[in-house]
Amino acid sequence: MTISSIQLPQRYQLVNESSPLGAGVKFLAYGVPFPVGVVVSSILAGKFRLPFVYIILLGTALQIIGFALLSTTPGTVDPWSGQFGYSFIAGLGVGITGGLYNFLNPLSIDKKEQCKYPIPSGSRIFCCSTDEHNPADMRRPGYRRWCAGPHARRLGWHRRS
Repeated sequence: MTISSIQLPQRYQLVNESSPLGAGVKFLAYGVPFPVGVVVSSILAGKFRLPFVYIILLGTALQIIGFALLSTTPGTVDPWSGQFGYSFIAGLGVGITGGLYNFLNPLSIDKKEQCKYPIPSGSRIFCCSTDEHNPADMRRPGYRRWCAGPHARRLGWHRRS
């Protein structure tokens, strides 16, 4: 994501001789499908319960296809309109794989360990979903407030006494 967001506008400025504003407008062909890919991966993983490995393979395949096709575009001053379609494919693939990283972090750590060592990716949600509470965690500032908050009560994650 980072390298392509630097190199694509540079290509539009250096090879296609676009202005910085023109390069930014051309970069939208890559930047707009990125959040669309994040939404698609969330729907596939959440609503359809498709395994993560298949979604990652789909996103990776789209990335490889899009960037491989981008490398075959002509280096002429006049931009070939097909390169924007290739940018769209690459941006969609990067969005699909990038959207899954937030899902995979909490799943790679046991629920008990998430309460002790929270990582900033939504893993804190799972702290109050278990019935086994560590007394040391309960004494930490903010732990009870978070578990007793309105969202925790509404979702049934508060501690039942």
